[in-house]
Amino acid sequence: MIPCMLACEGLVNSVKDTFADPSHKEVGNMEQQNVQTIEKNKNFYDSAATPKILSEPDPVSVIQLDFLQDTVALRQAEKALNSLPQFAGKKIRLYRDIHFYQDGRISLKLQNPENPEYVDEYRYKDKVWDKPTPVQISTRENTATKRMDLDKISFETVATIVHHYNEKAEGIEGAGPLTHVYGIIWDSGQLMWYPRNINGSRKRYGIEFTLDGRVKRFQQE
Repeated sequence: MIPCMLACEGLVNSVKDTFADPSHKEVGNMEQQNVQTIEKNKNFYDSAATPKILSEPDPVSVIQLDFLQDTVALRQAEKALNSLPQFAGKKIRLYRDIHFYQDGRISLKLQNPENPEYVDEYRYKDKVWDKPTPVQISTRENTATKRMDLDKISFETVATIVHHYNEKAEGIEGAGPLTHVYGIIWDSGQLMWYPRNINGSRKRYGIEFTLDGRVKRFQQE
């Protein structure tokens, strides 16, 4: 009886070994290979996308370089000046000169809002107006003729001037784009915009602007 049982058990094991399905191992191997392939592809696309993100240009530097032509930035600077608490309900009067620079700076002198005999200098940098600093005025200087209401000019006019200047400079050999615009009040109480010439490598041209930035005169000198 025992030999018969052993024979049967051996037969059963033989049948199991013969008909055992190896596909379970193959399926497991295939699933593992698929996971490895997906991870490999994911890493590839992630690494390929990374340089594109790093190569994006810095928007801040672009804004700083275009300040003289950025009407929004110029308007914001003017609005911030008019909003200073010391000028609330008062007329702002410009004294002698005002300067605009390509890197976003502005400097100008204004009549002191509390004492009209005093003059203060204001500087604009990094989108903020600094605290005013006093300016020495000589008793021999006739300051009355070098003052004007600031609202007679618009900061946005600077963008108009730069546009016209650069347009003319493009046709002049050796002439570069404008990086500094300034206005000076002469004894007549009238403001003149500068520069008033364009220097090329072979030719020089005179240029004048109206108060609102239009070209008043342009000719070779």
